[in-house]
Amino acid sequence: MKKLILSLFVLSIFSIGSANAQLITSSQGIIREYVEEVEPEPEVITQPKTILREGLMLDVSGTYAFSLEEDGHYGLMFSAGSMVVPANLYVGAGIGIGGCYHSYDGDSDDSGSVLFAPIYGHTRYYMFNKEITPFVDCKAGYNLGNKSLFFEAGIGVTFNKLYFSTSLAGLVDDLPGFAFHIGYNF
Repeated sequence: MKKLILSLFVLSIFSIGSANAQLITSSQGIIREYVEEVEPEPEVITQPKTILREGLMLDVSGTYAFSLEEDGHYGLMFSAGSMVVPANLYVGAGIGIGGCYHSYDGDSDDSGSVLFAPIYGHTRYYMFNKEITPFVDCKAGYNLGNKSLFFEAGIGVTFNKLYFSTSLAGLVDDLPGFAFHIGYNF
């Protein structure tokens, strides 16, 4: 009988020890899962909103240009091109249409309207890829209105897709003047 009691006692101690070992192992697993769940999420850094995107871009602007010796002209300028986003560079081609009325004092017969119709290459470099960014702009081509070379080089600022710019502009056989643009990029 002593052997039977001793055997039951040893068996019960072994089973209690086994149950404790399983309890400790399962509690370690629960603690491990809890620690993994509580670990903080990696910090998410939000980037500022960008305006430049790869691909086709259309540029439309209203223009007023004048020189110190001549009346100003009004017009619309349209260009289509491609954005190269990593370089913040726009390259395209465009056409403009506009006109002005020249009135001269004296006996000159040079009074009258003049057609402004340039065909030009257009490049623009954006300083940053953000909602509000300055840019440098250049247009060069040929004016079909008075058959002379045309150029514009200027600076501006973009507010989302709306922009304002000013530039030194002119035709090769005329004195250079200044141009102001209000435009929109599609």
